[in-house]
Amino acid sequence: MAWREIKQKLLDAAKYIKENKVLDATLSGLLSSIPFAGPTIQEIWNNLDLSDEEKAVKVEEILTHLSEQDETHFRILMVTLNAQKVQLIEQKKTIDQIVDEARFVRNSLEEISQTGEAMFENTEEIKKIALTNQALLSQMLEQKNIKSISDVQKLTGKLSDQENQEISEIKKVDKAIRKAGVKVDKHNSYQLGLMEVLKNNYLDAEFYFNSALEADPMFGDAHTALGIMYQRRANELLRTGNYPLVEEFLKKATEHVDKALSLDAVDMLTVVQLGYIYKEFAQLQASLQNPKKFTDYLAKAELYFDKVLKVDEQNTSAHNGKGNVYFFKKDYDNAIKEHKKAIEIRPDYLEAHYDLAIVYYSKGNENPSLRKECYSGALKEFEILTQTKNFDKNFPPNAIKSIVNLMKIMTEQLNAQQ
Repeated sequence: MAWREIKQKLLDAAKYIKENKVLDATLSGLLSSIPFAGPTIQEIWNNLDLSDEEKAVKVEEILTHLSEQDETHFRILMVTLNAQKVQLIEQKKTIDQIVDEARFVRNSLEEISQTGEAMFENTEEIKKIALTNQALLSQMLEQKNIKSISDVQKLTGKLSDQENQEISEIKKVDKAIRKAGVKVDKHNSYQLGLMEVLKNNYLDAEFYFNSALEADPMFGDAHTALGIMYQRRANELLRTGNYPLVEEFLKKATEHVDKALSLDAVDMLTVVQLGYIYKEFAQLQASLQNPKKFTDYLAKAELYFDKVLKVDEQNTSAHNGKGNVYFFKKDYDNAIKEHKKAIEIRPDYLEAHYDLAIVYYSKGNENPSLRKECYSGALKEFEILTQTKNFDKNFPPNAIKSIVNLMKIMTEQLNAQQ
């Protein structure tokens, strides 16, 4: 929801409560439609030990203060209000005092943004800044429906320029807090890592995930995220021929995924990731011309994908991974079935569209009589990708270059056959 709409709803709610002095179905519905603020306002109303008329005065005052902020300051005030709402309900603090605290936090954040540093009087001040910073990050993740690394993988769009700017500000504050010697919350580090993966900024993602593990070595989500990140990097490096680094990343991926699995044996995301890691190992052995190891690793990959599908037949990652296994076995028909199944369950699964296109292209190359049909299928899948919003941000440059080149080759050959 745009800030202009939120601001108007805050004003409408303030006007309604001033005129009616009651939390009825109309006001409840209006408050429920206001992101971040609505539920908190209702909770404050329901718990204030005052008459409805006295409640109305206090809640109208809160809504008015919120509506007077700009978007960033509104979010900071809401974070502060949520942290202090018990004191407000118990009438140990007024809304004016909470607004003053929010103003202090806002000024500190702006100082850090401008200088990269801030002067803290005491540990309590730093904690206030840290909690606000974490809450702002959590709000952004909530808006994008991101809770884990698997949610990042499902996203078809990347960060907007405004979101990138907000993340940059949050990182500055995180750095200043670390510099002040305060222990950073593991969830804050993990969430920053998720954002960096979304930006394909793997070095910073690695730093934040490892920071989360420093805070809690048994944090399974961070181990899983590192496993997926290292597997992604290995996959991208396979095309460059840097096989020693590919193997290093795959070993790191295996270590973290095995650790995550030991912490939560029923985590299907982790089991799927083991399948992909062994698939990457198989690709590496094929590049190194080790047929036996290639076959062994591919069998292990298939084993893990099958394990997941026995538990969850709708797991799109496992279906797509199984398609990859069939592709490397040159069983193109079954590969097509698996990739199509993944797309049927999740039509916006871009990697599945890409993999399906590659299968069609390879099948057409090896079967001249089927070339026209297969090339047409591949071009259809590639066109779906290229017409996707933020296509250039959803794939690494080498993959984009490969897509463009293959589309050109297939189009020229199809035109030549006519």
